[in-house]
Amino acid sequence: MRLLVDDMLGSLARWLRIAGHDVLYGGDVEGGDDALLRRSREEGRVLVTRDVELASRSGDSVLLGTRDLDEQLSKVADALGLELEPVMERCTLCNSELVPAESVDEDYVPEDAEDLMVCSSCGRYYWRGSHWERIRERLGRIREGHR
Repeated sequence: MRLLVDDMLGSLARWLRIAGHDVLYGGDVEGGDDALLRRSREEGRVLVTRDVELASRSGDSVLLGTRDLDEQLSKVADALGLELEPVMERCTLCNSELVPAESVDEDYVPEDAEDLMVCSSCGRYYWRGSHWERIRERLGRIREGHR
């Protein structure tokens, strides 16, 4: 499912990308609310927002009433039937697809990095390090606590 989250929801965009979802961030779209609505329609994206007026103007949206990230993730997942399982498919910064890394930036990536991936657009590296288990645990708590 393709999503567009407004510019108040940057952390939500990153976490949905961690779960492998195609998420356009509103802060990267110039032109205000009209541009967000146009992009969501043109690209077949569900608009996710905390803005009541913006949600009312969209034909396909999820309105969030909380600032709590875990509650936001739970509400979006429940409303749209999304999986919240971490996968290394999308860059958390630019939403581009990740590809297997052919070379390693030794100053940045640990020698023991597993499943090394790189963003096809911005070049950021991703791997399953100690942080991966914390991500898996957090998303697991959200899935279990909000069903």
